[in-house]
Amino acid sequence: MNETRSIESQADMDQYAQEIARLLDPQCRVEPLPQNASLSARIVDSDGRALDLVKCDDRRLRVRAQLPEDASVKAPSIRVSALTPKHVASHIRRRLLPQHAEALEKAEAEKAAGEAEQRARGAVAERLASLVPGACVNPEYPGPRHTTVSFQRLEDPEDLEFTGLIWATVGPRGDSVELEIHALPEEAEHALRGLASLGGWCTRKGDPAG
Repeated sequence: MNETRSIESQADMDQYAQEIARLLDPQCRVEPLPQNASLSARIVDSDGRALDLVKCDDRRLRVRAQLPEDASVKAPSIRVSALTPKHVASHIRRRLLPQHAEALEKAEAEKAAGEAEQRARGAVAERLASLVPGACVNPEYPGPRHTTVSFQRLEDPEDLEFTGLIWATVGPRGDSVELEIHALPEEAEHALRGLASLGGWCTRKGDPAG
């Protein structure tokens, strides 16, 4: 009959994690958790994929899959009785690893889509800046899906007083652009009128810029 593994110290947890890791893959290694959680360990495979093991108060383990820090995908986790290493490894392999692989795939797709959108958004901003006299591309603000193009007074290059703003929002596939225009200076009107003929572009008037 299986009995709950006695894990009373960090050394016990490290040994337990080592035994589980070897059953998952002989190339796995065990590392301490960066958060220094008590009675915990991290199992890392040869590809750098990590699983965090934390001893729960109810004689169970929580095993949580690690995803890239910037991923919005929820990291999968399971609870499993702290029985033999074989028991824990079997549950990880059967229940958690498929979820981990799926979550990593979604995170990678999300990252690739975000990078493609960022490139498309940057091209839009550069296009605007090249068409409108006195325009410059600003750092992305306030969110990761917007880029601003602002305008300065042409008669005085040292005058940084705010005179206009365009939000360029690129669609998820980079095939559409919405321009929201605030306090547009007169010199930009002619250049932006030409954008109306470009497929997938639309404009709308925003609130007056302050």
